Amino acid sequence: SDGLVIDEKSSDLPHFKPTSAPPLSVFTSPPGEISFTYTPLPLLSGLWSLNKAGVFNKVITQKDIPKGSPVTLSTNSFGFILIAPGITSYPNMDITVATSVFKPFVASLDPAGVSLKGVLQMVFSLQNSTYSHKGWTLNVGLGFAASLVANNDPVNHIHVNGTFSNFTASVTTASSSVGTINDSELGDLIPIVAQYMASPVNFVFPTIPHFAVSETTSISKTGFGVFASNFVFDTPPGTQCGPSLRCPVETTCCAHWPEPGCCQVPNASCCQGGGCCPSGTRCIGNGECQR
Repeated sequence: SDGLVIDEKSSDLPHFKPTSAPPLSVFTSPPGEISFTYTPLPLLSGLWSLNKAGVFNKVITQKDIPKGSPVTLSTNSFGFILIAPGITSYPNMDITVATSVFKPFVASLDPAGVSLKGVLQMVFSLQNSTYSHKGWTLNVGLGFAASLVANNDPVNHIHVNGTFSNFTASVTTASSSVGTINDSELGDLIPIVAQYMASPVNFVFPTIPHFAVSETTSISKTGFGVFASNFVFDTPPGTQCGPSLRCPVETTCCAHWPEPGCCQVPNASCCQGGGCCPSGTRCIGNGECQR
């Protein structure tokens, strides 16, 4: 087919609209000699794609819990009994948690950085080898912010560091077959756990040989952000041999060949029509050299 075909009536369309472009002044008067301008659209698109791919649809069982963790997915677990006291009627059963996106995540940019908000649905089921019982369903609203800072190191890598903060969670019970669910306690616990689990994110842009960056900075505005840097070219060693060719050290520039090139011998004599002879010799034709 020719290109991408989108059915505007499809329910699979993204839940967001394209964001407005940054003001023209960002491009006509950039804050650095090189700059990268971004909006929330790539992040929104990425989250939507991950959701459509089912990345957020998980079934968590005890084997997914790291060894040594205090969390036990069992109806005998003291923590789960506090959240759902009614599970004492179902002793010695495993708990599985199925997660999915209830309300898609939305992203925004402001001077403080990036903010994300969305709602996950978590279905808790009780089961053993012969019996399965749907216990309760929670809608978990999650929100957090990330500040973005750009800088460069002495070897000319540009780093963009993201630090997560301001975790929030609101938990509501959508349904329960095991009695009252103390969802407020879970809502207080999630941000505390998330704060300890969140790790800083560090993106490193690849370096370009002989391209030195300096004064790298980041700017966050409402609706867009900018990473900017100044740069200088560090001229590589060697000899300029024509407008677009530079011969490395220990070679000889032969600018008068039919096409300029580099003889792989230092201090060589360049022969008319191509080829070269070592230092102390001269070209006598037919590719031969003479002292």
